[in-house]
Amino acid sequence: KKSVWLGDFTKKMAKTAKTNVEHLLAASAAGVPPDLHTSRWLGDIGPDIRKRLAKAGLFELSEEESQEPVLLGDFLDQYVAHRRDIKPSTRTQYQQVINSLLAFFGRDRRLDSVTPVDAERWRIQSQTQGNRRDADLDGLADNTIRRQTGRARQFFRHAQKLKLIDENPFDG
Repeated sequence: KKSVWLGDFTKKMAKTAKTNVEHLLAASAAGVPPDLHTSRWLGDIGPDIRKRLAKAGLFELSEEESQEPVLLGDFLDQYVAHRRDIKPSTRTQYQQVINSLLAFFGRDRRLDSVTPVDAERWRIQSQTQGNRRDADLDGLADNTIRRQTGRARQFFRHAQKLKLIDENPFDG
């Protein structure tokens, strides 16, 4: 027998889970898809529990769910490595933006966890830190920040096209 730890459930939630797990077992043994009620329950439970139930062999995760999350550092490295059509000077500019993004977010940040608020905070940090000669701000010049934000938008737009993220946090 296999057991699946569901976490902190109320007694009523645990009974519902038990009933639905039994339905999943029966459907799995019969080689048929689960009934509509059980399928809806599967859709409503959290992704962690869904993964635990799938690991126990009760059903199979969709291709999208079974993929490991893409990390920001890995994605940006692959993006630049595959861009053979750019000049060395453009590659240098890409690398400057990548270095800034990785310094702010970290290499191990999930790509899909970057929000528009995070993007705005990155932009603000770029404005207030750097080599600017202006006495009020120590950050990058406004045009440099606009270009770097545009490049970041370009990176994340590519991630959107690959269906790695739903929305581009650098849009707008």
